[in-house]
Amino acid sequence: MVSELSDDNAAPDSHPDKRDVVPNASPAERPPSSFLWLTNRDQWLVVIVSAVVVVLLAVKWQKLRYVDRSEIIVQSGSENIGYQIDLNSATWVELTQLRDVGPVTAQRIVNSREEAGPFSSIDDLQRVDGIGPKTVEKNRRWLRFSQRRE
Repeated sequence: MVSELSDDNAAPDSHPDKRDVVPNASPAERPPSSFLWLTNRDQWLVVIVSAVVVVLLAVKWQKLRYVDRSEIIVQSGSENIGYQIDLNSATWVELTQLRDVGPVTAQRIVNSREEAGPFSSIDDLQRVDGIGPKTVEKNRRWLRFSQRRE
């Protein structure tokens, strides 16, 4: 019967972490190093890629440090808006862009135009169920009407 030696009694050359390294072995025969189970070549590749990433991040950070951070002034409330919706030719999709006008109300505007005829003024929009004077005033600057010929 062979008794097993404890770690304290083990011979110094038979430590379990030591590997048999053959000095003249080819790279394929050498065991991989123990760091993350990567070979020396792979470890160097990781180091080089990491260094490149760190350098690129430092360069990007330096560029961002000198970005112009001046104030941006936004002017709002200009009456010159650049576009208007024609009540007598707009589709219901275009009419949904108005304030407080959803898809149902926009469809009611189109139906009213088809049933009662074209709108003769912007205030005439109040004939549509769900549109009152407040909604007309909110949207007045975005609305126009043309005389529709049929």
